[in-house]
Amino acid sequence: MTIHNVLLHIKNPVLQRLIEEQLATVKTVTTDPSHAPDLLIVQQGHGIAPEFTAIPSLEIPKGAIRLGEIMDRFGYLLSGRESHIEDEHEQIDLGEFILFPAENILTHQESGDDIRLTDKERLLLRYLYEAGETGLPRKDLLKSVWGYADDAETHTLETHIYRLRQKLELYHAQNMIKVSEGIYKIEIKKPA
Repeated sequence: MTIHNVLLHIKNPVLQRLIEEQLATVKTVTTDPSHAPDLLIVQQGHGIAPEFTAIPSLEIPKGAIRLGEIMDRFGYLLSGRESHIEDEHEQIDLGEFILFPAENILTHQESGDDIRLTDKERLLLRYLYEAGETGLPRKDLLKSVWGYADDAETHTLETHIYRLRQKLELYHAQNMIKVSEGIYKIEIKKPA
């Protein structure tokens, strides 16, 4: 089991204490200032010291934010699921569409229209594309995209697919994501 050391750089003492309490419940995390950090949690607007710029960081926006959202972002960053955004020039050919993962953009090839995607929609399309004809079962998508446990009771996947289909409906591609016998697949149609 890998232990991650987290450095907190938060000016608000109440927020700092709340995050420390939450991190204390995560078995794979320490907040030991005497060891080099693996991850930074910083408050927006507060700079990062030059010696820490190469370390992955979670920036907490100014204003109100749910503590649960901070912990979700933290878990996502530690999981490595963000690693699919390595190449800013990468393009994934989805037939009628081109996915630009680094920009969270899906471009309709015929019209040139850009469809803005959420991080989860981008990851969902990417994992389905990588799975190819085999597709992926629901539990694998929940774990890969959201980090959920195998037995999680949630409608998250269905909700995201519904919203993604709404975005694709204008291009008559709402059925691009297929579900059959619990397996999710992406159907790639070449443009006419």
